[in-house]
Amino acid sequence: MAYLSLHAKPGGITVQRVVHPDFTGITLKLVDEHGSEVNISISDGTVRPQIFEQTAYITDDQCEDSDNRARYPLFIPQVTDEDIWLMNQHMERDVA
Repeated sequence: MAYLSLHAKPGGITVQRVVHPDFTGITLKLVDEHGSEVNISISDGTVRPQIFEQTAYITDDQCEDSDNRARYPLFIPQVTDEDIWLMNQHMERDVA
């Protein structure tokens, strides 16, 4: 297995879903502290791929706040337009 290490500036990583007729993938965009961009496109060839975040591992027990950092998910759940519509429906029902 090969590893590639890239370092982005704070807030310099974005993930965007790419919906194509034959597949769904993601594009990772990394911007470093000098403004250079690296775009990585990933697809498994299916129309509905699932991304699973594995359990974190701590490389050094002495790193600051390692327990909390290992438990905090990297991918924040996305709120879709359907989720917003459902939340609005519940709010209208509760207020009425």
